[in-house]
Amino acid sequence: MTDGRIAGHWIGDPRFDEMSVDAWCVFTKAITWSNERGTDGKVPMRYLLLLHPEGPCQPAHDELEAMNLWVRVQDGYQLQGWNVDTRSGGLGQETAIRVREQRDRRKRTQQAYRDRKKKDQVSLPTGDVTGNEADNEAGNVGQDEDRTGRGQAVYSSEYQNSEFDRPDEPRLPVFEDFVDPITGQRRQRRVA
Repeated sequence: MTDGRIAGHWIGDPRFDEMSVDAWCVFTKAITWSNERGTDGKVPMRYLLLLHPEGPCQPAHDELEAMNLWVRVQDGYQLQGWNVDTRSGGLGQETAIRVREQRDRRKRTQQAYRDRKKKDQVSLPTGDVTGNEADNEAGNVGQDEDRTGRGQAVYSSEYQNSEFDRPDEPRLPVFEDFVDPITGQRRQRRVA
């Protein structure tokens, strides 16, 4: 899906100044509808009722045709200058094939990013977290000291709301390990 573009410089443009409200309504909705459906400006007859609050509005259709903004085709109307720049008199819309190409390129880029992140992901430690055997024996695993010398909870919530908390300082986040059910990878999530 892509949104229709309504050029700002059309407001006050002599080409559109005399356009009726009904014709403007049909015109802008036709652009939006066609972009949404990827029809490159073609609006079949059966969808004309969607372009005006009161259903098909033949005077507006005729007005748009007289302004050369759309032409009658076998089973509906075709907006003119669909992908021509607005400064050159066109409507400045993207073609459906270009929209698909951009969407596919974004998908490939995002997939490549996910693949790189997956490849670069470091596995979580499962053994000695601190690297200091003396701390492990003393029961200080998961604890580190900040610049003030005060112990900080790192991986376990057992230190949260403890004697180390100071009401005037923000708490460090507490994380827990889990296995992502979608990717099957080990991750961490914030619990406090």
